[in-house]
Amino acid sequence: MGGLDVTACLYRARVTHRRPGPPAYRFAYRTYHLLIDLDAIDATLAASSLISRNRFNLLSFYDADHGSHDGAISPCSYGRVDPSVWLSELESRMAEAPRDVVTLLIENYVEPDHLWAQFIGANLTERVYVHELNTPWPTLGELVDDGTTLV
Repeated sequence: MGGLDVTACLYRARVTHRRPGPPAYRFAYRTYHLLIDLDAIDATLAASSLISRNRFNLLSFYDADHGSHDGAISPCSYGRVDPSVWLSELESRMAEAPRDVVTLLIENYVEPDHLWAQFIGANLTERVYVHELNTPWPTLGELVDDGTTLV
Protein backbone atom coordinates (compact mmCIF):
# COMPACT_ATOMS: atom_id res chain seq x y z
CA MET A 1 0.00 0.00 0.00
CA GLY A 2 1.47 3.37 -1.05
CA GLY A 3 1.42 6.72 0.72
CA LEU A 4 -1.78 8.58 1.44
CA ASP A 5 -2.88 10.67 -1.55
CA VAL A 6 -4.98 13.52 -0.18
CA THR A 7 -6.60 15.93 -2.63
CA ALA A 8 -8.97 17.49 -0.07
CA CYS A 9 -9.33 17.78 3.68
CA LEU A 10 -11.90 19.48 5.89
CA TYR A 11 -10.59 21.18 9.04
CA ARG A 12 -12.78 22.20 11.96
CA ALA A 13 -11.61 25.13 14.09
CA ARG A 14 -12.88 27.46 16.78
CA VAL A 15 -12.28 31.21 16.74
CA THR A 16 -12.37 32.95 20.09
CA HIS A 17 -11.83 36.51 21.19
CA ARG A 18 -11.91 38.09 24.62
CA ARG A 19 -11.44 41.74 25.45
CA PRO A 20 -11.28 42.35 29.20
CA GLY A 21 -12.69 45.82 28.81
CA PRO A 22 -13.86 48.37 29.11
CA PRO A 23 -16.24 47.37 27.77
CA ALA A 24 -15.74 43.68 28.32
CA TYR A 25 -16.45 41.64 25.22
CA ARG A 26 -16.17 37.99 24.26
CA PHE A 27 -17.19 35.79 21.37
CA ALA A 28 -16.48 32.32 20.02
CA TYR A 29 -17.65 30.55 16.91
CA ARG A 30 -16.88 27.45 14.89
CA THR A 31 -15.31 27.66 11.46
CA TYR A 32 -14.51 25.14 8.80
CA HIS A 33 -11.64 25.25 6.35
CA LEU A 34 -11.41 23.20 3.19
CA LEU A 35 -8.02 22.30 1.77
CA ILE A 36 -8.26 21.41 -1.92
CA ASP A 37 -5.52 20.46 -4.37
CA LEU A 38 -6.22 23.01 -7.09
CA ASP A 39 -4.67 20.76 -9.72
CA ALA A 40 -7.36 18.15 -8.96
CA ILE A 41 -10.25 20.41 -7.94
CA ASP A 42 -12.79 19.21 -10.51
CA ALA A 43 -12.20 15.52 -9.78
CA THR A 44 -12.19 16.17 -6.03
CA LEU A 45 -15.47 18.08 -6.03
CA ALA A 46 -17.09 15.58 -8.40
CA ALA A 47 -16.66 12.93 -5.70
CA SER A 48 -19.45 14.55 -3.64
CA SER A 49 -22.93 15.65 -4.65
CA LEU A 50 -22.89 18.19 -1.79
CA ILE A 51 -20.24 20.53 -3.19
CA SER A 52 -19.97 22.16 -6.62
CA ARG A 53 -17.63 24.46 -8.47
CA ASN A 54 -19.03 27.75 -9.77
CA ARG A 55 -22.66 26.74 -9.29
CA PHE A 56 -25.19 26.64 -6.46
CA ASN A 57 -25.15 23.69 -4.06
CA LEU A 58 -25.18 23.01 -0.33
CA LEU A 59 -21.47 23.94 -0.47
CA SER A 60 -20.13 25.90 -3.42
CA PHE A 61 -16.58 26.77 -4.43
CA TYR A 62 -16.61 29.86 -6.64
CA ASP A 63 -13.33 30.70 -8.38
CA ALA A 64 -14.13 34.42 -8.13
CA ASP A 65 -14.09 34.16 -4.31
CA HIS A 66 -10.45 33.04 -4.27
CA GLY A 67 -7.48 34.97 -5.59
CA SER A 68 -7.98 37.79 -8.05
CA HIS A 69 -11.49 39.00 -8.80
CA ASP A 70 -11.31 37.98 -12.44
CA GLY A 71 -11.77 34.35 -11.38
CA ALA A 72 -8.11 33.39 -11.71
CA ILE A 73 -6.39 31.58 -8.85
CA SER A 74 -4.06 33.77 -6.78
CA PRO A 75 -0.51 33.91 -8.14
CA CYS A 76 0.76 32.99 -4.68
CA SER A 77 -0.82 29.57 -5.14
CA TYR A 78 1.66 28.64 -7.82
CA GLY A 79 4.75 30.50 -6.64
CA ARG A 80 4.61 33.34 -9.16
CA VAL A 81 5.28 35.89 -6.39
CA ASP A 82 8.87 36.54 -5.36
CA PRO A 83 8.82 35.80 -1.60
CA SER A 84 11.68 38.19 -0.83
CA VAL A 85 9.83 41.10 -2.46
CA TRP A 86 6.50 40.14 -0.86
CA LEU A 87 7.99 39.68 2.63
CA SER A 88 9.93 42.95 2.35
CA GLU A 89 6.67 44.74 1.55
CA LEU A 90 5.05 42.97 4.50
CA GLU A 91 7.87 44.15 6.78
CA SER A 92 7.32 47.76 5.65
CA ARG A 93 3.60 47.54 6.35
CA MET A 94 4.16 45.89 9.73
CA ALA A 95 6.59 48.70 10.65
CA GLU A 96 3.79 51.19 9.94
CA ALA A 97 1.31 49.25 12.15
CA PRO A 98 3.39 47.56 14.88
CA ARG A 99 0.35 46.47 16.92
CA ASP A 100 -1.24 44.52 14.05
CA VAL A 101 -0.81 40.74 14.23
CA VAL A 102 -0.29 39.01 10.88
CA THR A 103 -0.87 35.30 10.38
CA LEU A 104 0.86 33.54 7.49
CA LEU A 105 -0.44 30.20 6.28
CA ILE A 106 2.55 28.28 4.94
CA GLU A 107 2.07 25.14 2.89
CA ASN A 108 3.78 22.09 4.34
CA TYR A 109 6.17 21.56 1.41
CA VAL A 110 8.01 24.83 2.16
CA GLU A 111 11.36 23.97 3.71
CA PRO A 112 11.81 25.59 7.17
CA ASP A 113 15.41 26.63 6.42
CA HIS A 114 14.33 28.32 3.18
CA LEU A 115 11.47 30.09 4.95
CA TRP A 116 13.75 31.29 7.76
CA ALA A 117 16.27 32.58 5.19
CA GLN A 118 13.44 34.57 3.58
CA PHE A 119 12.50 36.02 6.99
CA ILE A 120 16.15 37.00 7.56
CA GLY A 121 16.34 38.65 4.13
CA ALA A 122 13.18 40.67 4.84
CA ASN A 123 14.37 41.62 8.35
CA LEU A 124 11.36 39.88 9.94
CA THR A 125 13.04 37.42 12.34
CA GLU A 126 12.47 39.62 15.41
CA ARG A 127 8.73 39.72 14.66
CA VAL A 128 8.25 35.96 14.08
CA TYR A 129 6.51 33.97 16.80
CA VAL A 130 7.60 30.33 16.76
CA HIS A 131 5.24 28.12 18.73
CA GLU A 132 6.69 25.23 20.69
CA LEU A 133 4.62 22.04 20.65
CA ASN A 134 2.69 21.19 23.82
CA THR A 135 2.88 24.73 25.18
CA PRO A 136 -0.04 27.16 25.56
CA TRP A 137 -0.53 29.77 22.88
CA PRO A 138 -0.03 33.40 23.93
CA THR A 139 -2.86 35.90 23.74
CA LEU A 140 -2.87 38.56 21.03
CA GLY A 141 -1.94 41.11 23.68
CA GLU A 142 1.07 39.04 24.72
CA LEU A 143 2.18 38.73 21.09
CA VAL A 144 1.91 42.50 20.62
CA ASP A 145 3.70 43.24 23.92
CA ASP A 146 6.53 40.87 22.95
CA GLY A 147 6.78 42.33 19.44
CA THR A 148 6.23 38.89 17.90
CA THR A 149 3.35 39.91 15.67
CA LEU A 150 4.07 37.59 12.74
CA VAL A 151 2.54 34.20 13.42
